[in-house]
Amino acid sequence: MFRRRKTLTILDKIKAALWPKKGFSRAINYLVQRVLRMPGSAYSLAAGFASGAAVSFTPFIGFHFLLAIALAAVIRGNILTALIGTAIGNPWTFPLILVMLHHVGAYFMPMLGIEAGEFFGFAEIGQTSGFAELFLPMIIGGMITAPLSWPVFFALVYWLVTSWRKHRALRRQKKQLEKSSV
Repeated sequence: MFRRRKTLTILDKIKAALWPKKGFSRAINYLVQRVLRMPGSAYSLAAGFASGAAVSFTPFIGFHFLLAIALAAVIRGNILTALIGTAIGNPWTFPLILVMLHHVGAYFMPMLGIEAGEFFGFAEIGQTSGFAELFLPMIIGGMITAPLSWPVFFALVYWLVTSWRKHRALRRQKKQLEKSSV
């Protein structure tokens, strides 16, 4: 009854996932409206979303959902908004995030006294590994950027939720006054 007349091919499904037919603004607007209308305190919604967004600033792609759920549970954030918050990391932003993580980690490694080859004992055998040269700076960069991004996303979502709820309450109150005066 609700099927498409013409089924999508695998290529069409991939295109739709990477570039939505209705555009990104509609998808983003949907997620914002979804978060704003969720039940729960403004703190739990904002803490959950910030947890998911902060976890997106780590190189552990594939584990972001699990990490977001764990972090949200620890700080009493909303788990569903944590999962929505992981959408900050997506196929369009991951290349930028990973490059940023690598640069931040590579910048701070000497300050922390860490050298990639020596950290894993590769200097002793005279070789370095791709893991030590690429992934280690990203881990360190994630350890720096994730905690810094959490308060930014928390403040933004907390402000959005509280201001939207105030606006909605005023709109309902106005509607009630109009209804009672008629």
